[in-house]
Amino acid sequence: MTPHEELPSTTAYVPSPGGGWRSTTLTRGPWDPNHQHAGPPVALACRAFERAAREHGLAHIARLTANLFRPVPIGELALDVAADYVGRNAAHLSARMLSGGKEVARFTALAQRENEAGVPEALLARRPPMPLRAPADSPAAVFPFHTGDGVGYANLVETRLAHGELFKGPSAVWFRLRHPLLEGEAPSPYQRVAVAADSGNGISAVLDFRTFVFINLDLTINFLRRPEGEWICLDAQTHLGERGTGLAESALFDAAGLIGRATQSLAIRRRECGREGRGRRPTREAVHAIPWQARALQFLALDLASVEGVPMGHFPECRCHVRFLLLRFRLLRNDRGRPALSSGAVDRPRAQRAHVRRRARRLVGLGVGLAARRLDRLLR
Repeated sequence: MTPHEELPSTTAYVPSPGGGWRSTTLTRGPWDPNHQHAGPPVALACRAFERAAREHGLAHIARLTANLFRPVPIGELALDVAADYVGRNAAHLSARMLSGGKEVARFTALAQRENEAGVPEALLARRPPMPLRAPADSPAAVFPFHTGDGVGYANLVETRLAHGELFKGPSAVWFRLRHPLLEGEAPSPYQRVAVAADSGNGISAVLDFRTFVFINLDLTINFLRRPEGEWICLDAQTHLGERGTGLAESALFDAAGLIGRATQSLAIRRRECGREGRGRRPTREAVHAIPWQARALQFLALDLASVEGVPMGHFPECRCHVRFLLLRFRLLRNDRGRPALSSGAVDRPRAQRAHVRRRARRLVGLGVGLAARRLDRLLR
């Protein structure tokens, strides 16, 4: 399967005849339309670790770490699991995730044997307080990168805001899977946590998503106990370093209380407007990934907006076709009837750039479905 071939979005993954998995669009992340959100691949590795641990009578995953070497593509995945050490009460496991012959991530896990330790109830009660609101009392939350027409991670999970505000500093968000990882298999509580925990740097972001990139390079989850139920809450906050580094940390809860903590190491950089995706030509699969009229006009709108500082964001791969669209369909014109944007648009007078900015904002504001219909009428 090519990275752009879309599968029916009813599960995150579909078993591959070769023994691996094929990713569906439900795994799509916020940084690139061809790459997965890290949550589903981490959950897939967690599933493999749970199966390997059960062979040794170990039922509790005490720690799960993901080292993210490169973006995980929406495509074929293979997972190689190894037992590095197995003892009476614990096992250290590792796994390599490969796509297209390249290692994209490496995982480690600590599995433990559960037993009745006889800990006093008074000590068990000394746990951090629950978030402000339970899932039933929390309003629905929508990720700012979710357009409503595209399919991705925001469709895979249901989110409700316990406190704070998404992408505007510390916040707590409840997560629940809308779809399973695999057909006919209910995700385990550990897998539910893995899908959600990678979102800590997003829900607690203190930087503007349109101006900065703040990708996590790893994820470590420490489990205090076995999670319970479908709802998992992340109470997250982000800390920034001075030289492009950062740390996101999340307290993890289920309906019964604290279940663990998660941390992410962040790589931070400012987006370079006008340079995102330069020189990259789209493949035929990319053009046909979604209805092309809608995609073309959205590329156009985002490219025009980038002239005034709004980044390309999701859609870098078709930037080289935007100039062609302008000249071919004459969608934007200045007062003299000439195209309002060309390769030298950034050097045009301020008034003309303002005209481009107003028109670009109007196009960005259109829903993709409406944009597709308008462009379709122009092409008839």
